[in-house]
Amino acid sequence: MVEYEYMTDLEPGAGSFEKLGFKRIGNSDLFIQGEFVVENASETSPSIFVDYDSHTDWPGVIGIKLGKGFGGLSLVTLTGDGDAIERTINGSGGGIWRGEVPTEAEFRGRTIESQLADAGFDPDKKDEHLFRKRVDEDEYKGYVVAWVQDGRLQRVLKPVHHRVTELTGEKFEIAGYKDIKGFFGKPASALTLKNDLMQFDISSEIDGRLVDGSQRLLRSATEEELGLNEFEVVTERSGFKIGGVNSTDLIHSLDSLAGQPISKLEERLRPGNDSMMGFLGQNESLISILADDNDFVLSHDLTHQDLALPLFYAREHYLQGKGREFTYKGRKFSIQATAYRGMQFSPFDDRTGTNIDMVIKNEDTGASLSYSGLLPDMIQRYGFYEGKGTSYRLEPSKILEVFDFL
Repeated sequence: MVEYEYMTDLEPGAGSFEKLGFKRIGNSDLFIQGEFVVENASETSPSIFVDYDSHTDWPGVIGIKLGKGFGGLSLVTLTGDGDAIERTINGSGGGIWRGEVPTEAEFRGRTIESQLADAGFDPDKKDEHLFRKRVDEDEYKGYVVAWVQDGRLQRVLKPVHHRVTELTGEKFEIAGYKDIKGFFGKPASALTLKNDLMQFDISSEIDGRLVDGSQRLLRSATEEELGLNEFEVVTERSGFKIGGVNSTDLIHSLDSLAGQPISKLEERLRPGNDSMMGFLGQNESLISILADDNDFVLSHDLTHQDLALPLFYAREHYLQGKGREFTYKGRKFSIQATAYRGMQFSPFDDRTGTNIDMVIKNEDTGASLSYSGLLPDMIQRYGFYEGKGTSYRLEPSKILEVFDFL
């Protein structure tokens, strides 16, 4: 997510796209304003398009064909200046496969329309100047649209990235348009989208990137909407229930956990192994830490799953683009997050990991806590809050203080 400086705010309009300043493209159902193109499909939410490749001078293209790609749709273009480039739908690429560099002779005497037809584009049903190619990939679903005028390409468009459709859901409306400053101060466009949960802006840059800080919640997200489904408990040979309630006596008897001997697991948890900071202090006992925290939680008639749930809620609320503020169980909270390039994976080898640290503040009481994005998984599964000898330790009592409804 990236932040932008707003230049002009246009009040959201009502009704047709024309009232929002969009202009119809020919006789089609496509409307354009700034860098965005939207399609008014009756009985469904609108479709949103952005440039297939903002670096290509489309009117200067004399040749276009399908490329070999890098795992998805790709187009090869040739300009009148002899510049050839291959670009996949996700923006990667740029080179041409050896022996596949197109020449002017390859396209001589062939119209752009015929080249598009050979590349699998079909004429638009309403406008002869538009051509469509269906895409159904993991990140892009819908149509790539080529717009031709007087025998020259005007633009080639692609559907916004799936992260936008994940935010909007199936039913949404376009509530407004803004001119914004994008990367390096270049002009860009933003659309204000609205569904029953929230209102937010997306930028025309980077395939419809969420404008961080633009989110305005209209109601609280449910646990189900955030994907916080109940964890399926796994019982190990020792009787330890991963993701379940365990007695402290059972924890004291463990010689293995998560399929690993305790001695091996402790070694991995020490500083300088799976993590530079470590999950345990240099001389701490994993069993002693687990047992003490288990006693504390059970003495409050709670489970580790109870304490992990609000941490999961905050993490997923942020990661899924719902914003840095939320209301949960009647309390107001704010989020600060720091993202890192590298991932920290769990030493329990359970396919969990993170690249963020978070600070959660209860805005009603002022109490706050910090934790690694990996911690909710370790608390839920193993009752592990990290060792007292590491800076990433999160005391169970701190969770009770900040989430005071527990």
